[in-house]
Amino acid sequence: SHALAFSVVTDDSNPIWANETRLGKYQNAWTILNQSSNVIYYLSKSTFSKANNLWGENFTCVSVRMSNVTNSTDLNSPNSAQERMSHFAFRNSSNETVTYNLNTTAVKTYNYSEDNAIQYILPNCSVITKTVIFTDGEACSLLSVPDEDGGKGCELWVKEDYLKNNTTPKCCYFLFDLLCAETGSYTPYNAQCHSEDPTKPTSKEEDGK
Repeated sequence: SHALAFSVVTDDSNPIWANETRLGKYQNAWTILNQSSNVIYYLSKSTFSKANNLWGENFTCVSVRMSNVTNSTDLNSPNSAQERMSHFAFRNSSNETVTYNLNTTAVKTYNYSEDNAIQYILPNCSVITKTVIFTDGEACSLLSVPDEDGGKGCELWVKEDYLKNNTTPKCCYFLFDLLCAETGSYTPYNAQCHSEDPTKPTSKEEDGK
């Protein structure tokens, strides 16, 4: 008798969503970075509740908005014209509100030909890179955070208006549950997060948009 052996070659080092040919249209980092400065997103779900390099332990009410880099000519960077500023605000374990303004740009990961990841420069000059798993440019974005959970960290960011009105599309949570929740599921967001919005842009920043 003759036995037939079939083998399928896959790149096990890459997650199932890292496929530019099929999924790249959902993963353009600039879709996130080019949001208007008055648009705020909240971290709705994450796989981790501790992020020593940024938010500390038991963080809540993590929000972000984007703006142009005002003094890009002062930056020793060849990509200064394509840099953005991420304005983060969050409450730490002592319930104090902390804000960070981080220089941000788009980069490539998983050998993509288009920018599919967001790179943040932290206050200590170290760098965090988060790859876009999915973004619709409107309601939500799901990011891979390889610095957390042994390379399996995830963050689900949802636009403020959808959270306030309880109209977040179920597919946003479905993607998190499907691709990330097995690693962990933490909810930093709650309705009280809107009582203060320290990330709201100044009039000067709004004029610059």
